[in-house]
Amino acid sequence: MPSFTRPFDTAIDTLHAYYHALADSKLEDLMALWIDEDAVSFISVDGILFNGLDTIRYHLAQQFEYGLPKIAVLDTRSYESPGTAIYVVTEAHNPVNQDEQPKLVLTTYVLVQECGKWRVAHIHASPMPEQAASLFTNGLEQNQGSLH
Repeated sequence: MPSFTRPFDTAIDTLHAYYHALADSKLEDLMALWIDEDAVSFISVDGILFNGLDTIRYHLAQQFEYGLPKIAVLDTRSYESPGTAIYVVTEAHNPVNQDEQPKLVLTTYVLVQECGKWRVAHIHASPMPEQAASLFTNGLEQNQGSLH
């Protein structure tokens, strides 16, 4: 049966590409995943709002110079419609500096379809509150073990 979709044309593929570009510190690859609109926005885990591609590029370039934490995806929830996809991702941010503690972060990614390609329109990251983080990690520990 022929497939009418091309590989990497789904929203989740774009999100995976975003994580790979972050892990490899490839700023241009990362920026190519954003929609070409003035209204794009990024709220960092520190609560700082960055509006527009130039501002986001500048912020990410600074982060690459300082060093980004290694990000592990722990859980993903999604909502998808024909032109919009929203992912709420629980991430573990493991800092570059070994003296700092890892933290759990909730990040919402909003992707939209542009010319048949999925692009990032908005990212909002925020630290998971301590109480929620402990409930989440306890839930992870309880769900570990044999699958049979």
